[in-house]
Amino acid sequence: MRSSEVPAEIVSTGHFLTRAQAANAAHVSGHVMATMNGMLRLGGRYAIQECYPAFMFRDKDHLEAFRDVVGPFNGDDSWLVLGWLNQGRSELGGRSPAAWIDEGRDPDRITHMADQAAG
Repeated sequence: MRSSEVPAEIVSTGHFLTRAQAANAAHVSGHVMATMNGMLRLGGRYAIQECYPAFMFRDKDHLEAFRDVVGPFNGDDSWLVLGWLNQGRSELGGRSPAAWIDEGRDPDRITHMADQAAG
C-alpha cells in the first residue's frame, strides 16, 4: 500500500509503538499488553505488525484516560477509532479528543463523548 492511500488523519497522528515498546512504556509484560482492555491495537490494513499510538503512553494518566475512552469502542475498527480520537470537534473548541486529553483537560468529557459515539 502506498502512503497516499492511507487516510491523512491516520498519517498525521505521529509515531507508533510495537507491542514490546508499548509494554515497556506501560510497565507491563508483552503478554499483559496483548490482553489489556481499552487498548487501541492497530494492525492489519495499514500495519505489518500490531502497533499502538505513541501518544497514549506519554504518562500513566494519559494511558488510563485513553483506556477509558477507547473502552466503549470495543470491537470497532481500531483505525476508525484512531481517526475519531484525532478529529477536531466543535464541542471541544476545535480540539480533537486526543489533544483534549494531552492538554490535561477533564477526560470524563471525552469518555462521555466516546460512549455516545460508540452507541
